[in-house]
Amino acid sequence: MMKYMIVIFLTAALIISFGTGLSAKDDAEKIFGNVEKRLKKLKTVSFSFNQVFYQKVADRYIKRPGKLWLKEPHLIRLEGPAQQVVTDGRTVWMYVPRNKQVTVSTFIQGEGGFQTPWSLFEDSKNKNAEYLGSEELNGEMCDILLLESAIQGGIPVKVWIERKRDIPLRTLEERENGDT
Repeated sequence: MMKYMIVIFLTAALIISFGTGLSAKDDAEKIFGNVEKRLKKLKTVSFSFNQVFYQKVADRYIKRPGKLWLKEPHLIRLEGPAQQVVTDGRTVWMYVPRNKQVTVSTFIQGEGGFQTPWSLFEDSKNKNAEYLGSEELNGEMCDILLLESAIQGGIPVKVWIERKRDIPLRTLEERENGDT
């Protein structure tokens, strides 16, 4: 009798554990939704960063440190060693200290433009999210999503999302020619 009870208990436990598990698609949609909710609560973000470019043809990496200030939806200030960029959502001012020159142009929002946390996670109807797994990054457990525009021509973006706070910590865009 005890053997049957153990077998029934183990069978029920297996059915429950496998039956309630989320698929990778469900995981991706849940994580995407959590980040979307978190970002709606944030109105300003600032951080220091290291931007790394890889040029496949030259097989070399270019590293640039910088600071970024964002105020939702389109106020941006970017400071790097080679240039400073400021926009109010209508106009862009780009200053190149080496040339002591300012360039003023019209701000164009859209696919392929300057990616912000908000632009990565807005318009979920036009984004496909795929769960790629998890990884520790800077001592924090992160879920990794691949975000692709449902509209042709968009560049897929791999995003590392910190589990504790549901915020993006790293992004990676890989172009067709292998550049990142």
